[in-house]
Amino acid sequence: EGLRRAFNAAEAAALPDGWTCCKGFDGRNYYFNNVTKESRWAAPARGVLEDVLLALVETPPPPEVGGGGPEAATAAAAVGGGTEARRLRWAAEVHLRQVYDRASADLQTWSGPYPAGDGEGRSYYHCP
Repeated sequence: EGLRRAFNAAEAAALPDGWTCCKGFDGRNYYFNNVTKESRWAAPARGVLEDVLLALVETPPPPEVGGGGPEAATAAAAVGGGTEARRLRWAAEVHLRQVYDRASADLQTWSGPYPAGDGEGRSYYHCP
């Protein structure tokens, strides 16, 4: 029941910039990104929710409290709360760390900043 509510909320969430909800020939909603020209059946926010849920399923349980070593102590301090709350917080932390690492690696290919030359002091970056 809780997951159904979460997915319904993701479907009803405001669309990120560039996304439009369209109606297909069969009457089903689909989503189109005006910038990237991507189209999909699931709302963009739902994709993020699916990524998080997949991370929850695939992430091993957190180190046990008092299990020894600084890693266990750091994990215990970071996730606090009951067993299920600890598991969810730990999985979210692991997922967010992976997303951050991927984004950081992707940014390594960008160069800049370069002056835009528009007289307003703005800059731009280039992604090859």
